[in-house]
Amino acid sequence: MSNDASADTTLDVGAPALVADVSPTLTDAVAPPTPGTLPIGVAEPRIRWAGIVWGLVLAGMASAGVWFLLSGFGLEGLTPWVMTLTPFTLAVYIVLAFAAIAVIIALVAFIRHAQKTFTARRARL
Repeated sequence: MSNDASADTTLDVGAPALVADVSPTLTDAVAPPTPGTLPIGVAEPRIRWAGIVWGLVLAGMASAGVWFLLSGFGLEGLTPWVMTLTPFTLAVYIVLAFAAIAVIIALVAFIRHAQKTFTARRARL
């Protein structure tokens, strides 16, 4: 065969194939995974605990707000209470709010660490 660009590139249909047959057979097939198991190398999905915890916190805050507005105390009781706040008590409430947020973040971090530890221990079994 020459290196000429005008060489014939048609294939002879009757010629034996030069490529091996790579179609899968039953002996090469991998059994499908059983229900409830994942293939090797695939991690099972984790529960997003941060979303659950923050969702519960926000739902609690919303329900407390609704309860506050629908109770007898309502807005009529809120105005005198706000007027009696001093700068010191306002600062204390702000510090308490930041402390509550820090506690929630620490709780979420603890749950995440426990989940990773549990997953790592299960993987070693």
